Amino acid sequence: MSKTYQVIPNHQFGQVKSDNINGNITGVLDEWNGNLGSNNLPIKALTNAAFKDGAGTTGFSLSRKATWTGQSQNYHRVKRWNVAEAGLNVWDVVESIDLGTSNWGKGWNPLENYGTFSENYLDFDAKEGMLVGCAVIDFFHGYNRVVYQGPNDETFRVFVGGEWWTQWGVFVNDTLVAETSDTFPRRETINLPFKVPVGSQKLKIDLRWKSITSDAIGTGFQGNPSTPLEIYGAEIWVRNVYR
Repeated sequence: MSKTYQVIPNHQFGQVKSDNINGNITGVLDEWNGNLGSNNLPIKALTNAAFKDGAGTTGFSLSRKATWTGQSQNYHRVKRWNVAEAGLNVWDVVESIDLGTSNWGKGWNPLENYGTFSENYLDFDAKEGMLVGCAVIDFFHGYNRVVYQGPNDETFRVFVGGEWWTQWGVFVNDTLVAETSDTFPRRETINLPFKVPVGSQKLKIDLRWKSITSDAIGTGFQGNPSTPLEIYGAEIWVRNVYR
């Protein structure tokens, strides 16, 4: 992307006018949109001979991947979903991560490290311009209950996990570019959009998650005070806009 500069300067204690704001932001927005204005794309600059068909490829192993390449942009998509690649039932869990026994940390955990999501990332040669995309994740992390036995053999139940949360993030070349807020126990389908400028370089875009299971409970209980992180589907699509 080329540099943009202020068209209308702003001065200290100056009056806020719409021209100052709109005039200066137009250059930035034009860059994000490929700068296809009347200067770069004058009238009758394109003829039928200049248009070419895009080329697309698809592939499937554990995750389904698709690529489409055009003249000013290309698209990349990867997904693994319970109603397509993994089965026919929306209630089927693609991967269940036992937070009591699985290898995970308090920080960001790459989704590709777990089970059949090992290929659920994008890697391609980007061209200088903008990445505009979105990640979609369908998951569930609930709470549980344990049973205590009193001194007179009476029992009572305590619910745990009401304060557990889960976050998801999109990483581009190991740099966090978008993240969710804390999602508390429930099944949730999240759409996580992202937009970031890139150069002509190799890119890897992947999903990562982090969670907690920190509700404090006493001793002498029966039951399992943890619940798994259940993932029903995850996908990433991105558009690389260039000139």
